Formats: sequence, structure tokens, C-alpha cells
Amino acid sequence: MSSIGMAPMPDLSPKKIMDKLYLGIFVVGFLGGLWIGLRGPGSLLGLNCQTLMICTIVSTALAANWLRRRDYSTDRACMYASLALIPIGLRTAFNLTLMTYASFLSLGMEDLLAFVEVVCIFSLVAVAEESFRAAMFNIAETVEPIRDKLPEWARWGIANALWCVYHFAQRQFSPDLLTISYTAWLLITGAIMCYIMREAGLGAAALAHLLINITA
Repeated sequence: MSSIGMAPMPDLSPKKIMDKLYLGIFVVGFLGGLWIGLRGPGSLLGLNCQTLMICTIVSTALAANWLRRRDYSTDRACMYASLALIPIGLRTAFNLTLMTYASFLSLGMEDLLAFVEVVCIFSLVAVAEESFRAAMFNIAETVEPIRDKLPEWARWGIANALWCVYHFAQRQFSPDLLTISYTAWLLITGAIMCYIMREAGLGAAALAHLLINITA
């Protein structure tokens, strides 16, 4: 029987996950966190890695739709990730030191193993925080009053604000100059990361986050 005039069969195959850059950083960070967590389960660093791993798993599951978006090329991701230079420059201008979970790291850089562990921890921090922001944006999108009444930039603002609150889970907020400067830097950096994620995907945002942390 001729198939002329017949409608094509729908593609019932599962969608492929496109964001390989995010998955690569995820694997590096998760394996590194698992290694450090197993090696020092009672240490502060080990406990923080375990907490970040849980956060990464939950947030990535809630932000899974970001992994199935259109295929962002590596060139596009790297181009947008280069916007990390803005937060890096602002950090210097604000005279801030790194104030993330990775600041608990006290390893030296004398050998290759120490450097690999540092990169793994920063990778874990990057995927945990960027997937958290994407998850918060998704949650804001599911709340009808927020989605219907607020423009997209405001919904990103909500996700960014919750991401800033995330950073004060282990440190007390105090109205001193350093904390206010750090909060301002977080808000600006978060806005840039939101833009990167929107335009180039979750992997590009994670790469930019990794660059910001590793250059501190």
C-alpha cells in the first residue's frame, strides 16, 4: 500500500538529554564529593560535600527540563560562560574573598591530587547552586498567581533571591559592610548567572560558576 498522503508517524522515542556540559560537571563534582565524603565522613568538609550532593540530586531532578532544552553548542556555552569575568572583576572591586561551602577547603596546591580535589569540590558547588536556581525558577513557574501576574524577569528575580538566601544557611547575616557588599555581589552575580542560564543553558551557567569560584 502506498504511503503517499499519509501523515508521518509521531516520534515516540524518549527525548535525549542535550546538556552534556552540565552532566560532565555534575559527574566530576559528584564523584569528587563522594570520594571526599567517604574519606572524611566526620569532617566538616565531608559533611558539607554530603549536603551538597543531596541538594544537587534533588535540585537537578526538579530542574530536569533544563537538561532537555534545545541543543546548545559548546561554543555558545563557552561564549556566555565568559561573562563570569564580570563577577570576578566585581569580587576584586568589592575586595571579597570566596564565601561559599568551598571556603572550608584547606588543601594545599602542592600536588596534582590536591588540585583535582579542589576542582571537584568547586564543580559540586557549581552544579548544586545552579540546579537550585533553576529549580526555584521552575517552582515559581508552577505557581499560577506568580506566573500570571509577574513578568519573566521578576520570576528570575525570585529564584535569584532564594539563591542568595541559600548562601546564608551556614552563616549569620549581619548588617556590616562586608556582609552587605557580599550580598550585593551575590545579587549581581546571580542576575548574570540567570541570564547565562536563560540564553545558553544550565551547563553554561555551571561552567561560569565554576570559573568564578576557581579563580578566587
